Amino acid sequence: MIAEHNSAIRLDPGFAAPRAMTSLAYIFEYTNRLAGVADRLGLSVRHAAMAVQIDPDELLGHVATAVVLIFTGDIAGMKAAADRATALPPGSA
Repeated sequence: MIAEHNSAIRLDPGFAAPRAMTSLAYIFEYTNRLAGVADRLGLSVRHAAMAVQIDPDELLGHVATAVVLIFTGDIAGMKAAADRATALPPGSA
């Protein structure tokens, strides 16, 4: 799954959704302790941050950020990201 998202990122580096999906894929690997990537949590954090930076109105970027921040222990940051995601107008994704 990550390879496909990385292909999409290479095709259009300015499209935030594949970054967010890559972040969620890495957090899935992190939580399930899957082998193959040394710093899954760090990669997840970076991809979520890039998604939000690329497109602050992309719902998936804020969702990915909220999910990732749960695992870093940043509950205030998680709440802020979740609040931003829920404040976006319908159809933002």
